[in-house]
Parts: sequence; structure tokens; C-alpha cells
Amino acid sequence: MSYLGFRLVEVSGSPYERGFKYGSIAGDLVRLNIDYYFSFWKRRFSIDGDLILRKSEGIRSAVERFDPSLIEEMRGIADGANVDLNQVIALNARYELMWVMLPQFSCTSAALLSEATINKHVVLGQNWDYKPAVLDTNVILLIKCRDGPNILTHVEAGCLSRTGLNSEGIGLCVNALVSSQDRFEPKTPFHVLCRSILSSRSLSEGIEGIIRSDRAVSYNFLVASRENVAIDLEVLPKKFNYIFPDNGFIIHTNHFVKAYGFEDKFIEVIPDTLVRFERAKRILKESIHEKPVDHTALIRMFRDHFNYPNSICRHRDPRISEDDQIETLSSIIMDLNDLKILITKSQPCINEYSQIYMKK
Repeated sequence: MSYLGFRLVEVSGSPYERGFKYGSIAGDLVRLNIDYYFSFWKRRFSIDGDLILRKSEGIRSAVERFDPSLIEEMRGIADGANVDLNQVIALNARYELMWVMLPQFSCTSAALLSEATINKHVVLGQNWDYKPAVLDTNVILLIKCRDGPNILTHVEAGCLSRTGLNSEGIGLCVNALVSSQDRFEPKTPFHVLCRSILSSRSLSEGIEGIIRSDRAVSYNFLVASRENVAIDLEVLPKKFNYIFPDNGFIIHTNHFVKAYGFEDKFIEVIPDTLVRFERAKRILKESIHEKPVDHTALIRMFRDHFNYPNSICRHRDPRISEDDQIETLSSIIMDLNDLKILITKSQPCINEYSQIYMKK
């Protein structure tokens, strides 16, 4: 089924059964993603596919230690899509593989607490800026779990989770970060941790999963609950920073707000992170200062073109090569009280938001 320009994949059952149905429904997209990434790694870094698959063996062991049910789910995805399990594992570790070699990903995330919103709801959202080649290979994945909350997530086909919410009113947005501590090692991948957060019944449970995980690289998790709590976690391999809301909201882009005892490497690659951070903060602060806001305040922010083309609403930059292009591939806003997602395919400046509800 197609919904909002994305394929809607609805799965239930055991971990393997969920994965098999996911792979069966979105198998063509899973194979396209595998082809793209393996070709990209070969073209840009001369890394043979066999080496990637060997690295995936080590990652498999790390995921089995963290949560063996997710290996079963990935096995189901592989069987349903008629691909190798290690190819699916490589997809779920593509953040680690891309970031150590070539960090290119720029997102702007925000959370609004009830004191900042007209209807007293908690609202969370982000622009996802990434490679144009994967625009058409994302899905909206609805996971109905027997032993945990249901999950609604927007994700590259074949991956376990990314940005989304669950039936307990927990929401997640993500931002890439790169530190001097980052190394590619066979540890728990980013997409597995996204799934762990969205499988949690509470924020503390989700945060505990991050703390106990064995990590190789850095990233940012902006998590929030309909119970009017939001926390930003700047996660590194050996530590993490935490940031609380100020004036009823949190903003994060692609630099460390708290960079102590290590080097922030992403500013060297995408310095516009500083501009987007300050611009987004100003837009929301001015909006909330006038009166409580609704989700349209985030829409206004996500459509902003200050510092174009490297703006919050990001567009192609004609000065760089095709392989290095990044642009806004989707804009997503989540109402954690109504369990509602508003989403665009491609830039929000040229597309209207459509909505999808998770049944309470």
C-alpha cells in the first residue's frame, strides 16, 4: 500500500514474522538500498562488498549481545527480500560505515513542550537531510509488537527504525554527529539503538538502553514523551551529554552543544550546522514569545531558506559533486499526545504535509 508518497509497511507477529513480512512487502526497495550503498562504498572508497559482509559478521555478534530478537527480525527481512542477512546488517550499520569514511548528513530537530503549545501537547520534529539517491527507497513502517509498544517510523527500507513515535507517546528525532573518538568497530549500530528507544515504554527505559550499549561512533538523539518531558542526548562512544529544554523547547543540528574533552569533527565538514542552529532557535523563540504555538511554528521553521541552499530547508548545492549532494528528503512533525505524524516527501517548501495516525 502506498501512503503519502511512501510505501506503507504494516507488520506483526514474532520478530522473524515481522521481518519476513517487511522484506516481502518492501523487498524491491530493500534491494535498491543494498545496491546503492554497496556501489557507493565501492565507487568512493574502493571497499569491496565481501569486506563489508565480513565486517557485518562482527556487527551481527554485537547486535546478538544487545538484543537477539533484532537479529531474528533482520533475518526475516533478508529472507522476505531474498537477500543475504549480512547485507541487511550492513544496511542497518550504514551510518557507521558512512560516517567513519565520509560524514555527510545534516538535520535540524526540535521539540516543543506543553507550556509552548496552544493545545498543551508535546510536539517533536525534524528535517531529514541526506542523499537524493535514497529519496524513493524509504517507507513508513508500522510495527505491531506482542511484547512492547507499537511503533510508527519513517525509515530507509531494510532498516529497523529511525525517526518516529510509539504507542506509549515516546518520540525520537536524530541528528548526525562526528567526534574525534569515532572509529568503525563491530559494535551496536545506530539504527538498532533507534529501534531500542522506540521499543521502550518510558524515556528512562530508552535512555538506559543507550547507556548500556556498546557504541563505535557519535550521534544525537532528541527524545520526548507525551508526559511533557524532552531530553537531548549527544551520544559518543564512551560518554554522552544531556541537554534540557529552555523556554519550553529544544533545538539541535549537527554540532555538539557540549564539546568538552574531544574534538567536534562535523563542523569542519558542514559548518552551516551553526547557522541552522541559531536560525532555528531564533525562529522558535520569537514565535513562542508572542504566544503559545501549534505545529505550524515548526512548519515555518522547517521551510526556512536563510543561508540557502545550505539552509534548514536544504537544497542541492551546484558547487559540489553528485555523490556529495545532500538535500531535505523529508520533513516530519509528531504530536505525541494525538499519536499523529505530519510528513512531507522531499522539501517542505514545495510540498504540503500529509498526516497519518497511530491508533490509540
